[in-house]
Amino acid sequence: PPPPPPPASPRRTHAAFLDEAARQGLSVLVGIPMPIEMWHLSNRRGAHASLVSWWESVLEETARDLGSHPATLGFVLMNELDDAFNAFPGAAAPNPSGTPETDFFYGSAVKYARLVKRAAPGKLVGWALHDIPQWLGFASRASPRSPDGASLVAGQTYLAQISGAFDYFGFNTYQTSPAGLQAVMGSAGGGVIAGGGLSYGAPGIADQIKPLLLTEIGWAHSGVTAGVADAGSEAGFTHAGVAAFASEEEVAQRAALVLRAAYLEHSRLMLGTFYFEFCDEWWKARSHTARDDDEDAFGLFGRRRSAGRPIEDALWIDGAGPKLPLDELVPYSLLLQARPSPHARATHS
Repeated sequence: PPPPPPPASPRRTHAAFLDEAARQGLSVLVGIPMPIEMWHLSNRRGAHASLVSWWESVLEETARDLGSHPATLGFVLMNELDDAFNAFPGAAAPNPSGTPETDFFYGSAVKYARLVKRAAPGKLVGWALHDIPQWLGFASRASPRSPDGASLVAGQTYLAQISGAFDYFGFNTYQTSPAGLQAVMGSAGGGVIAGGGLSYGAPGIADQIKPLLLTEIGWAHSGVTAGVADAGSEAGFTHAGVAAFASEEEVAQRAALVLRAAYLEHSRLMLGTFYFEFCDEWWKARSHTARDDDEDAFGLFGRRRSAGRPIEDALWIDGAGPKLPLDELVPYSLLLQARPSPHARATHS
């Protein structure tokens, strides 16, 4: 069923969280989790009209309410909905063409960025994509097939048009070396990547690239290589899984090495970093699996089970939230001390 009209829905301003962030001197980048129907044309075609209007109303309301808070740095419109069919079809072709799906995808980006900017002037707006270079190669060469004249216009590439609406480009990456990061951000070889991709540092698009936020970067120290749901789209360029290291000390060394390279070698582009993550995403752990072990090994804090519960006991009760008492946060001290830049921040899940 469609959601109730926005006035009848609970209104959450997160004021207590933002007030505490401000007291601690922290800035918050607010993620707005609009569903796939707002980004992918095939999903929109079957969506209830009230779902679309509800989310657009909530987007504007959230930007207006949270954008007025001094702790709010800006907004993330979308996270990792950049698949090949909707974001970069035929990227390897010399002259890729726009499709109805890419018109909808990039048109939504422009439309919603402008909406947020009107509701929260002075706040940053962008998105968080995978570190797949084909979208950038495609968007820098392809233009809208059927521009609507409002969100998209004729005669300009998709990249030019989203660049005019965004304040930053964000991407999530788990590169384990400066060389890997160079392939995403650097300018070597003109920034050209096999398969029609471009790096963010490619000289040919320098005037259209906004400052970069590493919206996720981090490593696990469980010794387990975690599978990722979209590994197929990334295989052959970055990773078919997220590498894990044997110890906290190894992760601390890796963080210092890779993040130092990000800030020193790519200082022209770097806006900042969000380390993945503050602590484990507990809401994922409805049952304990090997993947949960790896999830817990990410972040700046681990967890110690409370109330004598066994490790395989679920952390979360569907419909009710976390089990109480909450598990104890255990700081990863070596990693907390391995900050290579004053601009590094940690994501809070």
